[in-house]
Amino acid sequence: YFVCKPKCGVFAKPAQLLSSGVDTAAGGASKAPVSKDKTADGRLWLGLAVKWNGKQGVVRYIGDVNFAAGEWIGVEMLEGKGIHSGDALGLPYFECQPSMGIFAQQSQLQVAPASSTAGDEEIETVPSKEKTADGSISLGQSVTWGGKQGTVRFIGSTKFAAGEWVGVELSAAEGMHDGNVLGVPYFVCKPKCGVFAKPAQLLSSGVDTAAGGASKAPVSKDKTADGRLWLGLAVKWNGK
Repeated sequence: YFVCKPKCGVFAKPAQLLSSGVDTAAGGASKAPVSKDKTADGRLWLGLAVKWNGKQGVVRYIGDVNFAAGEWIGVEMLEGKGIHSGDALGLPYFECQPSMGIFAQQSQLQVAPASSTAGDEEIETVPSKEKTADGSISLGQSVTWGGKQGTVRFIGSTKFAAGEWVGVELSAAEGMHDGNVLGVPYFVCKPKCGVFAKPAQLLSSGVDTAAGGASKAPVSKDKTADGRLWLGLAVKWNGK
């Protein structure tokens, strides 16, 4: 139904929850942020390799935030340490390992240079689609491949084989590459953490498919029936 750390998930009736920490005085319906594909000027996009304070990372979110005005970039750091796991003030903007996420403005980021003899080329990852053709798998979704957990980092066509492929960053170095296949950078991840698979080879993490059917992960509604609670809203359950 959703993904979180072990022993951190609960289900409750709407009446058991109290709104907390989110200012709704203006009456607006605050929702979990949705990333844009590119920055306003088109220079940065989701999945692009960048550098922040000299350390390499990957763009995972582009858009508005609840802690400051203007356009902000969420980056998953591949080198050094970040600050958070992709969330800020209770809102999940993107998903990454703990203390590996940062937010920065575009002027604070540089496109990561490619390791090339020319010396002045830039890594430009192949643009990804938001969802697979059947809508069953989305960019950033937690999935399982061959019993190994990972996160979807690319969806689309490739140069190494025909059809639609899904690029997955595995949580452990049990893959085959770093998102680059035959010299084409589809996404960026740590060495041996990247794999490509057909959509049918992936399972949404935490979904029991023992019955053998084409079981899909349940799709959440935006709001409760009475409109009092919505996705991304901070709440309290038993005082927590």
